[in-house]
Amino acid sequence: MKRRYAIVLILLGIFLMIGGVTYAYFTGKNLVQGEGASLSATTVTIEDVGLSVEGTLTFNDENIWPGHQDISAIRVTAYGENLVTYNLIWEGTSTISTAPLKYYVYKANTEEKPKVTCTKKKSGSVNFRKYYEECTKEGFENLGEIVQKGEINNSKVILKSNEAIKGTEQGTSVYYYVIVEFPNEGDNQNEDFGHNFEGKVTVEETKDDLADITIAKISKINNGVEEEIDKQPDKNEGYTLDLTKSNCDKDATLNWNDNSYSLKVNVKQTGTKCDLVFKPKPTAKDTLADLYKDSLTVSENTSKCPVVDQTTGQASSAINFPSVESGTLLCKGYDDDGETYYFRGMAEKNWVKIDNTYWRIIRINGNGSLRLIFSGNGSVQTTGIGTMALTDKTFNIGSNDNAYVGYMYGKTAQIKGTDDETAYYNTHANEVRSSIFTEIMDNWYNKGGISENAKKWLDGNAGFCGDRAPYASTSSESSIDKKAHGYGTTTTYYGARLRIESDKKPSFKCPQIDKDLYTTEDSSRGNKKLPIPVGLITADEVMFAGSGYGALNYTNKSYYLYTIIDYWTMSPYEFSGSTAWVFYVDGTGHLGNHYVYDTHGVRPVINLKADTPFESNGADGSSGNPFTVSLQ
Repeated sequence: MKRRYAIVLILLGIFLMIGGVTYAYFTGKNLVQGEGASLSATTVTIEDVGLSVEGTLTFNDENIWPGHQDISAIRVTAYGENLVTYNLIWEGTSTISTAPLKYYVYKANTEEKPKVTCTKKKSGSVNFRKYYEECTKEGFENLGEIVQKGEINNSKVILKSNEAIKGTEQGTSVYYYVIVEFPNEGDNQNEDFGHNFEGKVTVEETKDDLADITIAKISKINNGVEEEIDKQPDKNEGYTLDLTKSNCDKDATLNWNDNSYSLKVNVKQTGTKCDLVFKPKPTAKDTLADLYKDSLTVSENTSKCPVVDQTTGQASSAINFPSVESGTLLCKGYDDDGETYYFRGMAEKNWVKIDNTYWRIIRINGNGSLRLIFSGNGSVQTTGIGTMALTDKTFNIGSNDNAYVGYMYGKTAQIKGTDDETAYYNTHANEVRSSIFTEIMDNWYNKGGISENAKKWLDGNAGFCGDRAPYASTSSESSIDKKAHGYGTTTTYYGARLRIESDKKPSFKCPQIDKDLYTTEDSSRGNKKLPIPVGLITADEVMFAGSGYGALNYTNKSYYLYTIIDYWTMSPYEFSGSTAWVFYVDGTGHLGNHYVYDTHGVRPVINLKADTPFESNGADGSSGNPFTVSLQ
C-alpha cells in the first residue's frame, strides 16, 4: 500500500482534499456527508489541472559499452490554480543483463544545456581485453545537486515520485535532467560490450485511490468539560483544534493550521478513523502569561505593585513610584471586565512590533485584549520625538467651556436652568470630535499609521475611558450631584483629578461607561461614538505604570512611559471657570495638567483583540527582540 496524504478542510462543513506525499492541495468538490458527528469521506473528485511535458524524451542507444552515459532533458509545466502531483518515470527496454542501468536526476527551475560526450576505448591483451567508454560532461555547473538516483532493472521505473508544481494561468515550469549510465565496474567485460537500450523519460499524474477517512466524533471543551457536538465550531467562534486530545487510528497523524482553519491528515492506511477535539483559543492574556512566565513577576507586593480593590478597580492606598527601576514587573489589577495585568517600572520586555511600527504593552485588559501605546515608526524609540506619532498638537482649539475637556464633546454654552442634568449630558453628548482625535484619525490612522491588514485585529469594544464624572472639589467626601456642575462655564473638577491629585489612588474602572467609555459603533457597550478604535492613555494608567503627580521636581525617569517629550492623556482635569484642562505626561516623566489649547505630542493607544495571532518565535519582548503580531 502506498502512503497517501489526505487533507480535511474544516469550514461550514468538512471538505476533503486529496494529494500525494507532498500534500497536494487538490480541492474536493463534494461535501463529506454524515449523521451528527459521524462524518465520513465517500467519493471525492480531483479537479483537472493542465500538465504538459516537452523536451528530448527518448533514449535510443545501440552498440554501447560499459561506462556509456546519455542524458534526457524535459520540461514539465502546470497550468491552473492548484497544485498538481506526478511521478517522473522511465519506460523502455534494455539488452543489458550483466548489470542494471544506473540513473541520476537533476532538477532545476531554469533551462540549461548540459551535454555528455562518450568515446569508446579498448585496453589489455588480446586474450584479456577491456572494452569501455570514457564520458565527459559539460554545462552541469548550474544543475545543482543530484536529487534522486537509483537503478533501472525493468521496463518501467519511477525515477522520482510525488513531485508537485503549483499551477498558474501562465504556466509554472520545472526542468529535469536524467542521466542513464551503463556502469563500468568489472575487469572482465567481454560479455558487456555491444548492448542496446531504448526508452523515454516522461511524467504521469498520480492517481492513487482516495483514502477512506471517517471523522468518528467531534467534541469541544468548555470550562474544562469535553462535550460531543454535531459539527465542528465555526472559524469565528474562538476555538482551535486540540492536537493533544485529537487522534486518528492506524498510525495517521494530524497537523492543524489555525489561520486557514484546516486540518491535514497523514493517512497511511484506508479505513482511518479520527476523533477531533476543539478547545477555546488562548487569549492574549493566556499567551503572554506563558511567554512571560520566566521573565516577569505577577505581584501584589505593596512595595512593588499597588494592591487594587476588586470592586472599585482603585488602588487601596496612595501609590508613588515603583521601588524597582529595572527589569520587567507585571502587576495585577481589576477593570470593568475582570482581572487586568499591567506593566510597572522600566518594563524592559513589553515591546511589540506590528508591521513596521513599534509599541509598548500598557496592560492586558480584563477581556483578554492587549492595550498598546505607540513607540516608534520604522525603529525602536525609547525617548525623543520618535516616540510620538504626531507632534505639537492641541487637545482642543476651543477651551472656554466644560465641553472641551472631552475626547469628543457636545453642545457648548449651556445655561444653567431647571433641568441641569440635561444640560450636563448635552455638554458631553459625544457629537463633535476633539482637535486631537481629528488629528489622530486624519493625519495618522487614515494615512497609514496602522496597516489595513492590522486594522481588522483592533478591538473596538475594550474602549478608552475619558472620565468626565464631576466633583465640587478635590476631596472625595464632597462628590456632588451632576446637576450642579460639568456644563457651561461652571467650575468643575473631574474624576481623575480627585483620584490622582488628592488621593493618589488611580483606578482601571470607568465610572460612566455609557458616556465616557469611547467605543466603536459595533460595540456591545460604551458610547459607541468612535469611527476608529483608537484612543489615548489615561492618567490613571500612567500613574499605575510608575508616574507621580505634583511639582516639577516630582519626577520619575525609571519607568517605560518616560520619553523626554510631553504628550497628552485623554483624562479631563478641570474646567477652571474660564479654561478647560486635561492631564498630560511631562517631559520629566511626571503627570501634569495643561489647558487644552496648549500643544504636546500624541501617542495613539490601541487594543488588539484577544485572539490576535501573537508570536514569540524566540523573542523575549525586549526592544532588540520584540514580540511580533503575525497578521494574516
